[in-house]
Amino acid sequence: MKKIHSLSVILIAQNEADRIRPCLESVKGVADEIIVVDGGSTDGTVEICREYTDLVYETDWRGDGVQKQRALERASNEWVFRLDADERMSPELQAEVADILSQDTIEEKAFRVRWATYFFGRYLTHGEWGLSRHIKLFPRKGAHYDAAVVHAKLTRAPGPTRTLKGFLYHDANRDFHHLLRKLTDYACFAASDKASRGETSGLARAFGHGAWRFAQVLFLKRGFLDGRRGLLTAILAGQYDFNKYAALWALAHPSLPDQVDWQPPSRLSEHSLSDGPSDQRSDRTWRSNTSRSQSPT
Repeated sequence: MKKIHSLSVILIAQNEADRIRPCLESVKGVADEIIVVDGGSTDGTVEICREYTDLVYETDWRGDGVQKQRALERASNEWVFRLDADERMSPELQAEVADILSQDTIEEKAFRVRWATYFFGRYLTHGEWGLSRHIKLFPRKGAHYDAAVVHAKLTRAPGPTRTLKGFLYHDANRDFHHLLRKLTDYACFAASDKASRGETSGLARAFGHGAWRFAQVLFLKRGFLDGRRGLLTAILAGQYDFNKYAALWALAHPSLPDQVDWQPPSRLSEHSLSDGPSDQRSDRTWRSNTSRSQSPT
């Protein structure tokens, strides 16, 4: 099968040495070029990538969108397939992509690919992570990623899309601690993005978003069919949305008191700071130190 259209595979990475090799192995047979933008890895990621391509660019980390756009700008071929380091093409997907690129004319302007997410012992088949479809294959011309810190959005040339039958194996979680840390980081980054656009939130809104996301993943997306794992993914998805909007609320409030003007609340002063001589001495010492810190030097 002769390939008519050329393909650039782009991916961004940072400290992915433990899982980037299978990713690169899965695309080396279909890619005309592989472009890696590394955001400051210290674990050997760059050295592994250079076994597969000379097009490895070391940069500072500027967030998901900026890194993806940097990789896209370095692509030189007609079509682009974007991968994450924790994804790898299934053999069926490799064959589908090769078949598309061998067509005289490609009618579609983008192709969606389904995830097969490995979640602690089993691949999910339902729910948000089991049913996710992402635009991965698209023409380079007219494509652009926004500057979002997480979950950057792709702007592309308008036209029909099609979902491919092959899967991207998604090996997302190194362990449960890694999963929780990632979800918390993503929630805080997303909150910062929203705050930079002038958006605000209340805690009631945070609770509402979290509850709706939980119900959506468990019931509307049939996550319950994945059993206990499906329930856990629904809880985590709800927690993510709650954390995102709670973090947005928190950004509008100071995290620490202004210690220069600090005074204990009256009830705290009455019941906590006057319980005994040691508390009184501590309070006097604190006020004395504060007074000295305000004195000109």
